[in-house]
Amino acid sequence: LVWYRRKNDFHAVRGRLHSPEYKLSKIRSSTIMTDYNPNYCFSGKTASLNDLKEVPRKNITLLRALGHGAFGEVYEGQLLGMNNDNKPMQVAIKTLPEICSEQDEMDFLMEALIMSKFSHENIVRCIGVSLNILPRFILLELMTGGDMKSFLRQNRPRAGQTSLLSMRELLQMARDIAFGCRYLEENHFIHRDIAARNCLLTCPGPERVAKIGDFGMARDIYRSVNAGGGVSERKMVVNEYVSHFFNFFFLDFSFYFGPRASYYRKGGRAMLPVKWMPPEAFMEGIFTCKTDTWSFGVLLWEIFSLGYMPYPCKSNQEVLEFVTSGGRMDPPQNCPGPVYRIMTQCWQHCPEHRPNFSTILERINYCSQDPDVINTSLPVECAPTAEDDGGKFARPSEHTGSSLTPLLMP
Repeated sequence: LVWYRRKNDFHAVRGRLHSPEYKLSKIRSSTIMTDYNPNYCFSGKTASLNDLKEVPRKNITLLRALGHGAFGEVYEGQLLGMNNDNKPMQVAIKTLPEICSEQDEMDFLMEALIMSKFSHENIVRCIGVSLNILPRFILLELMTGGDMKSFLRQNRPRAGQTSLLSMRELLQMARDIAFGCRYLEENHFIHRDIAARNCLLTCPGPERVAKIGDFGMARDIYRSVNAGGGVSERKMVVNEYVSHFFNFFFLDFSFYFGPRASYYRKGGRAMLPVKWMPPEAFMEGIFTCKTDTWSFGVLLWEIFSLGYMPYPCKSNQEVLEFVTSGGRMDPPQNCPGPVYRIMTQCWQHCPEHRPNFSTILERINYCSQDPDVINTSLPVECAPTAEDDGGKFARPSEHTGSSLTPLLMP
């Protein structure tokens, strides 16, 4: 009888340890979520999962799949009970598969924590979470315009087909993201991956607003710092990332295609957006707000090239050599001179010489008021372009100068 009771108690304890409720309570009390680190706690404030707004699952309705995110499927859905008039709110729902590792679960919740701390019109708003029932959900405002990179590519002017875009609208998108970056800068938060693929649009029409919508790099580095017991930022980054680059030319790096095809992957979780990183980041492991300034300059190049991959025809290894030796990208076709000057100022080798985002916003506003800038025509494509960073990988030796579709000067 004693043996039988002990066996039943053992099975009951094992069942509790594997239950979603126990896992969630374990993560809620985890020091990884609450350790104080001035570089990664928003505005110097600690945060815990108790700060997240829990939404009852019965109030959430999934409508259709939008795509696949870093963790699982992303859906369009409706949320009840958020408005006083009881009208359903349209939301985007990030999901975490029921079968996943504990680290994926931590990363998923960390992303919700980070986004819940922001309150700005140019950063995608986190409406709440639904964690008590599997699969777990993060609820975000719905951005029907999609990601900026795809939007720019789809709206390139082509021969015989006018574009709905104008130079003024390109400047407005850049201005929106600069506002979001200034907000992060003022709150001492380093994004580390400002790029067109991580920016979303509220709608495809002219009243669109661009917002920063992905914090994957910030989340991954936040996790690494706190998991290391609060080590310094510089030490952490050197340990996890830069050690790979000291032996860069002797290691076998592989490309990873799909949602993160623009990243360089080396084993494990280290995924680096090399073409958007300044020299001090990938050579010395130094990340500051001026890291985001450099990345914003590359984002500007993406916007005014209408979605081309930065450093055309160059592999990540070639970009490393090119940038560290002082090379910089040429202006995109038909890019106004004052806009290209903002790019080159963002790409100053010395971080202290790069402008802050308040200065960048002033210069974008000057461009918006310059008739010579806003009256510049967009370049016209001769033919539709294949995805220049799509599923087929061309080795560096196979790249030729004619791989990009030629552009016509109006």
